[in-house]
Amino acid sequence: MSRVDALPRRVPSPADVVRLVEAPPDTPLGRRGRAILEVLYGTGIRRGECLRLDVADVTISVLVVRDGKKRRDRRVPLLGRAASALRASVSAPGPSWPAAPKRRSSSRATGDV
Repeated sequence: MSRVDALPRRVPSPADVVRLVEAPPDTPLGRRGRAILEVLYGTGIRRGECLRLDVADVTISVLVVRDGKKRRDRRVPLLGRAASALRASVSAPGPSWPAAPKRRSSSRATGDV
């Protein structure tokens, strides 16, 4: 498969993106969801990188993505709406920023039956 074949058939319009980002309700969980969407869209980081983010990885205008592609750390600019949404989510009471889910061992992986 060539790279051209792997491209999405439909790219969301700017209006579609705005509707998606503004969809979460104004609740603690909704603010966290909006922050996640803003960070993903505004920085271009990968979903797994977003899940591994820690509040300590965020500075005023830089996001440190740990264990990214090829297990390398990288610095990503954090600006505008993504920075504002992330700050609002982290500083507000309610659900914390998502952490990577803990892997559960399966019976197949441990050899148990």
